[in-house]
Amino acid sequence: MTTPMPIEGNMKTVCVTGAGGFIGAWLVKLLLSRGYTVHGTVRDTSERKTSYLRRLDKAADNLKLFKADLLDYDSMAAAIAGCQGVFHVASPVPSEKLTDPELQMLAPAVSGTTNVLKGSSAANVQRVVVVSSMVAVEIHSKDWPSGKIRGTRAVGQMKNFAGALRAGTLLPRSWQKRRRSSTGAKPGSTW
Repeated sequence: MTTPMPIEGNMKTVCVTGAGGFIGAWLVKLLLSRGYTVHGTVRDTSERKTSYLRRLDKAADNLKLFKADLLDYDSMAAAIAGCQGVFHVASPVPSEKLTDPELQMLAPAVSGTTNVLKGSSAANVQRVVVVSSMVAVEIHSKDWPSGKIRGTRAVGQMKNFAGALRAGTLLPRSWQKRRRSSTGAKPGSTW
């Protein structure tokens, strides 16, 4: 396994959105093992849903879980407050069958990411890493509505969003002025 690059020498408190997910939980484990204090966002803070996170080494002292909704700016801002870095791993999870993926998946993902970026800017976060999936730009669901053309508009919008994020044009002006760091990561399939 390769050793990840250090975030910044003086960064000690970071936020991991989607801490309860597969990638988020492994990231929390890694960060705790390296001495970071982690603010983790989860949809449900109950013991039943978060016991595996609370049992991680160093979690008792260095992990604080926040019940947060990506679409609620205030809940995201509360989790990000006091952090020097943010790993944005979360994505909204629709509770019903997809009938309009652009409306039910793409729009909430963009809105949630915007909330994380704005909250990060307001909290003077120094670095944000946005993690997505190849699925964000390569949607081929068996449940895709038969009347919807696959991949044209939705994929184009997500590629435009990803490009804008990389170019910094989507970031709040205060973020651009302070020359803060943003990075995108797009892992392949996760099993």
